[in-house]
Amino acid sequence: SASDTLIVYHHGLCEIPHDVVPRALALFSELRHCDWIHLKGSHHGSLNQIARHLIADRDTFLRSLVASAAVARRIARKLRSRYRRPVLCGISMGGLVTLLERSHEPLFDLYVPLVAGPDLEDVVLRSAFSRVVQGSVRRRALRQGWAQRLDLTTHWDPEGPPVCALLARSDQLFRLPAQQ
Repeated sequence: SASDTLIVYHHGLCEIPHDVVPRALALFSELRHCDWIHLKGSHHGSLNQIARHLIADRDTFLRSLVASAAVARRIARKLRSRYRRPVLCGISMGGLVTLLERSHEPLFDLYVPLVAGPDLEDVVLRSAFSRVVQGSVRRRALRQGWAQRLDLTTHWDPEGPPVCALLARSDQLFRLPAQQ
């Protein structure tokens, strides 16, 4: 019989090949019988493309996140009638795509960001990851106040679909209200 659960998965920033995590997750018997769609972000053909197009330019990176979230939304709209439980998940950058889609009129029943938190301000400006962000960009972001707009939880409808984040046990990088 056909599966009633669809899992739409978006890969992480440097996850090449893009199906490593879904193959690992499919080892869990509960997930073997689900249907999967793997989303591949723009500029993810090689690590060289990632470095040249995404990491080097903030606007291109943000456009890539929004484009991936838009593709996920389109899939949800198109396949909603076929599945009882559509789920959106992703690891790292894919988790950000998951949270971004959840922040505006969510279309999935469940959101599962894997090692990705909604407070991008801490990630981009204060975490260990911030070392790869140019200092001038961090300073400008703090001066211009756009950092406060990076917390995706401020856009969530508390009555909307659940977010079940899978974080490291002692994760100091990402914090969700449920962890506090």
